[in-house]
Amino acid sequence: MPTGKRKLHQETLSCDEFKDTPHLIEHLKKLSAEKSLQEHLTKIILGGYRGGRLQIDTEALENTLKDHFFQLLIEDETLPLFDMERLREERTARGTFVRNMLDRMSRFSTEDKERESATCMALYRGLESYTSEKVIVP
Repeated sequence: MPTGKRKLHQETLSCDEFKDTPHLIEHLKKLSAEKSLQEHLTKIILGGYRGGRLQIDTEALENTLKDHFFQLLIEDETLPLFDMERLREERTARGTFVRNMLDRMSRFSTEDKERESATCMALYRGLESYTSEKVIVP
C-alpha cells in the first residue's frame, strides 16, 4: 500500500543578505529548484535584520511564489535594522530612550545574558512605538 510521498521541508533564512524584495524572491525560486520543493510542503522562516528596500509581506510572497512550491508557508521573524548610533545622537525622546536602554545594556555582566536579552527586546519594542515598523518577538 503506497503512502504519502510529500515531505515537510523547513528552511530558516537570514534576511541580512537580501538588499530588496526581488532579491529575496529570486533566492527562494533558486532554493525551490535546487531542492525540488515543487513536490513537497515547505515552511520558510525569515530571520535576522531587514533594512533598506526589503519589505516582507508573507501573503504576497507566498502568492508570488505559488508556482515554485507545492505548498508554501512563510513566517516573518525579522527585526527592522536600526542605526543605533544615529538614533543615540538624536536630541529627541526617541534618542533619549535609545541612550538609556543602550546604557542599561552596557552595565550587564557577561553572565547576565537573560536580562541583556530582555532589555534588547524592550529596546526594539520601544522603537516600534516610534516607527511604523512591526517588531516580532519570538
